[in-house]
Amino acid sequence: MKILPLLALTFVGFLLASCASTQVMPYSPVKGKLERGCPILVTTPADGQFGSRIYERSGSVMACDVGSAFETFASDIVRVPFVESVKEALALARTKKSRYLVIPKITHWEDRATEWSGRPDRVAIRMRVVDVRSGAEIVNVEIKGKSSWLTLGGDHPEQLLKEPIKAFVQTLY
Repeated sequence: MKILPLLALTFVGFLLASCASTQVMPYSPVKGKLERGCPILVTTPADGQFGSRIYERSGSVMACDVGSAFETFASDIVRVPFVESVKEALALARTKKSRYLVIPKITHWEDRATEWSGRPDRVAIRMRVVDVRSGAEIVNVEIKGKSSWLTLGGDHPEQLLKEPIKAFVQTLY
């Protein structure tokens, strides 16, 4: 009977140690706060891949998550398909009368069967915010996420960054 409390404590310890982790690493410091109530254009990044495997629709999922993070601050969010260059994205943002341009890019996407392999899911995006009027970069940041090694199944990379992206966007306003 004395072993039951020890097993329960061990299980709780595993659960606490298994939380997902995230990092926000700025490439450039934030240059001022964004103006609330302005329209924003979000580009859709290319789909993530790991090795030769391409994770279809991962780019559109990230564009939705990034756009959703700005919704409480912007008057309008326009999501557009993948664009080749910043110059092309800026021209599109100007035609849509957007104040800010947000360019997410998936830099790492690794979806593992963690529940049986013990290998965590990993994801990283680089997010640039550009002032459409001046073309100046406001911020350039990389947000990384890693799942725990102990899961009950069903975790995916796209679930790792939704809240960290939202928290980061709040710091911009």
